[in-house]
Amino acid sequence: AASNLLSDIQPAFQDFKERAEGVHDKLEKWVKDQVKEWTGTVKDQLDNEELSVQVSGNLMEIDSVSGNMIVNYSESLVALLRDTRQLAGLGFAIPRDIQRAASEGEKYFRFGVQLKKVANFINTMDSQIIPSQKPMLLKTLIEFDECVKGTRSSSGKSGSTVTWSDPGECERYVGQLQKAAEQLSLENRRLRKAHSRMVGEAVALMGTDILRQKDRWK
Repeated sequence: AASNLLSDIQPAFQDFKERAEGVHDKLEKWVKDQVKEWTGTVKDQLDNEELSVQVSGNLMEIDSVSGNMIVNYSESLVALLRDTRQLAGLGFAIPRDIQRAASEGEKYFRFGVQLKKVANFINTMDSQIIPSQKPMLLKTLIEFDECVKGTRSSSGKSGSTVTWSDPGECERYVGQLQKAAEQLSLENRRLRKAHSRMVGEAVALMGTDILRQKDRWK
């Protein structure tokens, strides 16, 4: 269509067309080379077991120094799932062994994402709670701690003993943990809102004349 439309400006258009086609061919070759390199790298990682798609080991662990919750879900596996989806969506043929690996990792991806959200909440929880309100949250905090340890779980397993090899127990534990985290977050937001309202009222009273505005103090 462009050739017919711009035929009257030959030979300038022909020169432009040849240059554009040359750039297009180079870009196309570069993309194919990148995909080929990615495919080779992933296959090598799978063959050498550098990339473990059979998610194994404990669901999480508690860092002995910081006390933070660490989720044992490989970031390289997350990258594999993301890259496979994107390349497949662009129409590139994904080798079967890589497809199988991605499919296996997909089984646990949802749990990994959910657990990392809970872990982030746990690891930043202390900064979200107003120190003076901690006693008011004691019951909810104890219940949450029991859920993390698994003492309220039907199986009695803790997060540090539940493994990726048991999807059913993994799902139950993550579900319980999410529910407990949501309850704690809700209760903390309610207390923070009450605290903010009381602070606002106290600040307003500081500007009130106690002799002339007795009614406001009452």
